[in-house]
Amino acid sequence: MRRAALPLLVILLVAVLASPAGAKSYWIDAADIDIVINEDGRLSVTERIRYGYSGSFSGAYRDTPLRPGESIVAITVADESGSYASGGCTDLGCFSPPGTFGVTEIPGYVRIVWHYSATDQQRTFTITYDMVGVAIAYDDVVDVNLQVWGDQWPVGVAKLTARMHLP
Repeated sequence: MRRAALPLLVILLVAVLASPAGAKSYWIDAADIDIVINEDGRLSVTERIRYGYSGSFSGAYRDTPLRPGESIVAITVADESGSYASGGCTDLGCFSPPGTFGVTEIPGYVRIVWHYSATDQQRTFTITYDMVGVAIAYDDVVDVNLQVWGDQWPVGVAKLTARMHLP
């Protein structure tokens, strides 16, 4: 009886030890959004998003909603180690070298996908871009209807800060 129980005990022990190693999760500690309204109506946006990771991760993405007539240009991505190079793949779940990013248009969105390597740590990513067609000028007022954080995120954000600077 003891010999039959030993293999079962070893299998259970391996399963218990391996289970937490395969589990992984991420969260967003903070997002800081800085928007500068330029005199030509462009919005220069800088997003600093701090992720926390439990386990190994290699990519993230940001979907930015756009209405008809709006566009995003001059996109950059960086982290603590420096700027990322464009040319990374944009399909969710795809793999490109760490330090690269890609941009694709989806109906109603622009998707920015960046690639990195992170295991059991916090990382802050900085995404910058210019938005065109968001600020609408009238005779007496300029309307800037911008949602800085939407419901398209699969996880919530613990702390969100947003600032807008006028020309």
